[in-house]
Amino acid sequence: MNALYNSVGSSSVAIGHQALFTSSQSTSNIAVGQSALFSLDTTSGSHNVAIGVNAGYGATTASGNVFLGVDAGGGYNPAGSYRFIAGSYTWPIRDVYFGSGDGPANGSLPVAYTIHGPGANSANTSGAALTLAAGQGTGSGASGPIIFQYAPARNAGSTQNPTVEVMRIASNGNVGIGTTVPGARLAINGGIALADSSSAGGDLAISGAVPTIAAGFGTSASVTAGRGAAFRLNVGADGVAVGGVIAMNATTTNGWNCDVRNLTARAENRGDQWTVQTASTTTTVTIQNQVISTGLATSWRPNDVLALTCTGF
Repeated sequence: MNALYNSVGSSSVAIGHQALFTSSQSTSNIAVGQSALFSLDTTSGSHNVAIGVNAGYGATTASGNVFLGVDAGGGYNPAGSYRFIAGSYTWPIRDVYFGSGDGPANGSLPVAYTIHGPGANSANTSGAALTLAAGQGTGSGASGPIIFQYAPARNAGSTQNPTVEVMRIASNGNVGIGTTVPGARLAINGGIALADSSSAGGDLAISGAVPTIAAGFGTSASVTAGRGAAFRLNVGADGVAVGGVIAMNATTTNGWNCDVRNLTARAENRGDQWTVQTASTTTTVTIQNQVISTGLATSWRPNDVLALTCTGF
């Protein structure tokens, strides 16, 4: 009753009491349900699809929208276009399932799925971006966090395992992995591994960025990756080296600050010697063995082992 009551437009379909009631000039719309697209008017309101009681009710000049569900698109943005709106403040949709639904029937396996942004169909053209956004706040209200969850394995059975949080992007932009209250731009609770390296005991291993010897340290000197932000340097066997340059294989903004220790057992008996950093660039570190009392360079002993912990700044 009264569907398309005031319509003089064309190519629209309305099913339900007062569906497309006000649409005097709008065209190419589909409204299914009581008062669906009730307020749509003017020639600019076109190519909308609304399914549900009051779906798209407040849309007046909107175009290219899909409204799905009771009261969907209830009028907060009456001119908003090219949107998909499912659910409403009165009948919200709280969970969305893709692929094989909320649980395949008859014991069949669930079907994996991929969410795509629009792809290109002409030569040498980039695909479109895919944006994931939390709900927008107003005024001093920030958006909510974006939360990632997964369902860890539990005891044997056929009941779906509950999901738990694994990562979140907080409303202030901080990212937390293993923590729900990230206090820094990236907060990680647990060990991490970078560049195909391994980690243990919560240490940070950066085996993909193992430093190399650029100059000095004697014949057959070598670098061995360590755990954490540390590595070992094996002095050459010729016993004449007093220093050398290390290529860090990573670039910092200003330079490097390295703590150096001689790990060789007999080194503690050299009370007037130490190994120190003397210079750095954004990609290199220079270290030297010195006489403490004079600051003059002195040779390491053959095969001394140095431990370095370096921080870029």
